[in-house]
Amino acid sequence: MWYYTPATNEWTWVSGDTILNYTGFYGIQGTSNPSNNPSDRGGAVSWIDDQCHLWLFGGWSNGFNLKNDVWKFIPGDSCGACSLPALSASNTSLCEKFCIDFFDSSTNNPASWQWQFPGGSPSSSTDQNPTNICYQVPGIFDVTLITTSANGNDTLTLSNYITVNPTPPFPTITQVGYTLTSSFATSYQWQFNSYDIPGATNQSYTVLQSGTYTVVISDSNGCINSVSREVIITGMNEVDDVPWVSIYPNPTTGNFIIEILTIGAADVTFEISDVIGQRVYTATEKGGRNEFRIEINLSKSPAGIYMIRINSDDKIFYQKILITK
Repeated sequence: MWYYTPATNEWTWVSGDTILNYTGFYGIQGTSNPSNNPSDRGGAVSWIDDQCHLWLFGGWSNGFNLKNDVWKFIPGDSCGACSLPALSASNTSLCEKFCIDFFDSSTNNPASWQWQFPGGSPSSSTDQNPTNICYQVPGIFDVTLITTSANGNDTLTLSNYITVNPTPPFPTITQVGYTLTSSFATSYQWQFNSYDIPGATNQSYTVLQSGTYTVVISDSNGCINSVSREVIITGMNEVDDVPWVSIYPNPTTGNFIIEILTIGAADVTFEISDVIGQRVYTATEKGGRNEFRIEINLSKSPAGIYMIRINSDDKIFYQKILITK
């Protein structure tokens, strides 16, 4: 058995036999005995479990005799308790320019820690549980933890442990009339004046009022990007300027009436939305009538300003209405 010191790049012989072609002492299988001793061999596989037991399997002796034995070495009290590094992260797959936390789960109470985060910022830490480690560029990165106790130190490197996904390209918005369409993405969320529009998660969205509209897109990795567009609704008449359309009372506690004295052959569509563009009411009435009167009840809606949109014969009329409580 040899002990390797990384700092000096030196091996120290701890214990073992110097007899050439030593046959070993197997004792009784499954019974621990300090006299038991593996035979000489090369190419064996060894590892340490979470209780600091050293395991040895296989190899060959004299260059050709294959071994198929398994040995378990239990350190005595004089060996002290080893410190086996172990770690985890709050997330092992993230988007660039995002940050994560790391957690130490090493055994036998190490006294100090040395972390290495290639590609991360900061790139190292001596905290037991480093937080806010940020990755500014995409890639696949290792993480290394070196723990130190009274009996020495040990190193754990997890290769390709952190995957940093790139930010998707900026989306584009195409406007046809008052319908906005985003370039293709995995998912969409439309916003009006920086607020999410509930239910507006399709690739296209039809605006109801002037303002800034933003589409937030995400890719298959959950990474997001966004773009905004200012939309000014023109070519529309205010209801106050159209004598044959009347909306009253305004302000209202939620109950109000819309009257149209003359309806053309086309159907009439009514849409009412709140300040963030969420539709709270929609209805369609058949055209071809001389008069039309509808009573609308929004008494259960929160107080605030709402936009009424009336579409008839390819003409759009709008009016703001204030609901008070």
